[in-house]
Amino acid sequence: MSHEDSHRNFKLLTEMLYIRMVEESLAEKYHEQEMRCPMHLCIGQEAIAAGVSRSLLKSDHVFSGHRAHGHYLAKGGDLGRMFAELYGRDSGCCSGRGGSMHLIDTEAGFMGSTAIVGGTIPIAVGSAWAAKLKSENRVTVIYFGDGCFEEGVVHESLNFASLHALPIVFVCENNQYSVFTSLRQRQPNRPIHKVAKAHGIATIHGNGNDVFEVADAAEHAIHQAREHFTPQFLEFSTHRWPEHCGPNYDDHLGYREPGELQTWMDKCPIKTAYDKLFALGEINEDLLSKAKESIKNQIEVAFDFAILRPDEERKATAEKIPDGSVCHGLFFEGARWDVEKHVIAESRPRELYTTCPMFHMQPKVKGDIAEVIGRPELYTGAIAGTSHMYQVPVYRESARAGVLSTTGHSTNFVMFIRVPMAKEHTQQHWIKRGVAMLSQLDD
Repeated sequence: MSHEDSHRNFKLLTEMLYIRMVEESLAEKYHEQEMRCPMHLCIGQEAIAAGVSRSLLKSDHVFSGHRAHGHYLAKGGDLGRMFAELYGRDSGCCSGRGGSMHLIDTEAGFMGSTAIVGGTIPIAVGSAWAAKLKSENRVTVIYFGDGCFEEGVVHESLNFASLHALPIVFVCENNQYSVFTSLRQRQPNRPIHKVAKAHGIATIHGNGNDVFEVADAAEHAIHQAREHFTPQFLEFSTHRWPEHCGPNYDDHLGYREPGELQTWMDKCPIKTAYDKLFALGEINEDLLSKAKESIKNQIEVAFDFAILRPDEERKATAEKIPDGSVCHGLFFEGARWDVEKHVIAESRPRELYTTCPMFHMQPKVKGDIAEVIGRPELYTGAIAGTSHMYQVPVYRESARAGVLSTTGHSTNFVMFIRVPMAKEHTQQHWIKRGVAMLSQLDD
C-alpha cells in the first residue's frame, strides 16, 4: 500500500474519531441545560459522513436533515460556530437561531439541514439542476434516513433527478428505525435501494459501518455524477446508538430487539477501521492516542469559543486591556448568568451549577467604588456603572465549612465579586438562595 493510501486511510479513521468525540462531548454537556435545542446525535453512524466526504470538493454542495452534525463536520463545517449555534450565540453558524437541526456553512459547501423530514431533498435536487444548467463542475449530496424514504417528496425528487440526468448523489443512512418504529414494521420486505432503482437511478448497497467500503462506493458514485451527469443512490446499513433525540441511551424502552444494540456496537465503525489498519501495520495505540489528544484540544477550544468567549468579550480581549485581568473558569451555584440581559438570573429547573461568563476584573481605589445599595427604588436603569449589584462570595469549592477567627468567613472563602442584578431583585433575594461562585466543582 502506498504512503498516499495509508495517509487517506488514517484520515478516514481520525475523521470518524473526530465526529464521535464531538458528539460524546455534546452528550456530556447537554445535561447542563445550556443548549436549549433538541439534538439528534449520530454516534454509531460516523463512517458514512467520513467516507462520502472523502471524495467531495469544497465547491460541492451537501444537504442534510435533522441528524446533521457528522455531515456538517465531515464537509469542513466550523466546530466552534457549530457549538455556538447549539448554545444560541450570535457567533453560531445561523446566528443562534437555528440550533442543532438547522446548520449551514456555505463557505464549506454545507448548504443546510432542516427538521422537516425530506424538506431539503427537493432543494438539493434544485442545486444539482442549477449546476447542470450552468455547466458547473459541482456534485450535490443529500443525506436522509430510512424513515424519510417513506415521504412522497423523495420519490418525486428521484424521478426528477432521473428524468433530467442531474449530478446528485442520494445517500440513505438506513439505521433501521424511524424514532421507535423499526423498518420491518413500516415497510414490506423490499430493499430500499431496489425501490430507488425503479426510478431509473444507479444504486449501491453497502455496509455503513465499514468506512473503507463507504468511501469506495461514494468515490464511484460521485465520479459518475460529476463526469457523466448520472444521479446515484447509495444505501448504507448502520445503526444509531443513543436515543432518537437527546444525549441518553434508551435501550431499556424495549423497542429494539434484545441484544440488537449491543450487536451493532460490536460492529463499531471506528473499531472496525482501527483493527484493519492495525493488521496492516498502518496504526498503533500511540498514534491513536495522539489523534485523540489533538481532537480533545480542538473540542476544548471550540467550547471556549462558544461558551466562555461571546462576541462582546472576544472583542474586548482582542484589544489590549490597560488595567486588570480577564477571568474565566468560575461557576455559579444556585443561579445563572442571563446572556441577553447581562444580569444574574434564577437557575433553570434541575440546574444547580452553571458556567460564569468571562469577565474583566479592574482595580480601583476603594473610595472610587460606589456603595452597594441593592434597593430597587434607587435603581438608575443602567446596569453598567450602577451600584445595583449582588456581592457574590467566591469559594474554592462547594464546601463552606470552617470559620476564620479573623474575618468570620469560611476557610474556603476567596473574595467578593460584584455582578449586576435585575431591577426587581435585591441582595437579600440572592442571599436567601445561597448563591455563590465556585472556582471548581466537586466532580
